[in-house]
Amino acid sequence: MAPQRRLYVLFVRKLPWTVARDEIWQYFSKFGYLKKCSLPFDETGFHKGYCWIYLDSQSSMDNVLKNSHTLEGAQLQILKSF
Repeated sequence: MAPQRRLYVLFVRKLPWTVARDEIWQYFSKFGYLKKCSLPFDETGFHKGYCWIYLDSQSSMDNVLKNSHTLEGAQLQILKSF
């Protein structure tokens, strides 16, 4: 069995409701290889204003964490997810 690669997960909150998953993916891909973006939706069909992004390396995660981030005028809050 091949060893599993570790994923580096960040929790992103304060997403504006107008931001789509593809925009989040495109934005965070600038900082490293993005493996997954999990954006939960509520019963009305709108996302809940937060997501998890899964990166392939510590350096990609560090690249995200060393800067502040704004999407569509909203200042995002980004935390390591354990």
